[in-house]
Amino acid sequence: MITAIIIAIIIVLVLLVAFLLLAVQAGVPGAAAELIADAEKLDVTGPAKMAFVVQNLATTIPAIVRKVFTDEKLQGIAQSIFVWMRKYAQAYEAAQASAPPDAKEPEINREAVAALVGELFGLGLDALQEKAAEYGIQLPEKATKKDIAEAIIRAALEKT
Repeated sequence: MITAIIIAIIIVLVLLVAFLLLAVQAGVPGAAAELIADAEKLDVTGPAKMAFVVQNLATTIPAIVRKVFTDEKLQGIAQSIFVWMRKYAQAYEAAQASAPPDAKEPEINREAVAALVGELFGLGLDALQEKAAEYGIQLPEKATKKDIAEAIIRAALEKT
C-alpha cells in the first residue's frame, strides 16, 4: 500500500515537471522574439545584444527547470529565432527592391512585425488557425504551426 502511494507521488511529480518543461519550452520562442526586438534598440554590438537576450530570457524560466535550459540552449533558441526573423525581413526587402517604384509599399514597422512574431510563437495550433482566419488566409488541411506562422507574417507584411 505504501509502495503504491510512493509510486503514485513519483508519477505525479514526474508529470508535473514534464508539464512545466513543456509550458516553458512553448513560451521561450515568443519571449526570445520580443527580447530580440528589444535588443535591436540597444546601442551595442551583436554579441552584447545576444548576451542581453540570453540573460533576460533566463530570468523568465523557473528555477526548477533552469538546468535544462542552459545559457547555451537559450542562445541557440535565440539565434534560430533571430535567423528566422532576419530571413523574412530580407525576403520582404528583396521583394520591395525588385518592385517597380510606383508599386513599392511604405517602410514596414519592424517593431510591429517583431511583436507579431513574438505573439505567434506563443500560440498553439488552434490559436494560430484562428489568427490566420483573421487575416483571411486559406490554410491547407495539414498545415503545421510553422506554415501557419509564415502565412500570417506574409499577410501582415502585405498589409503594412
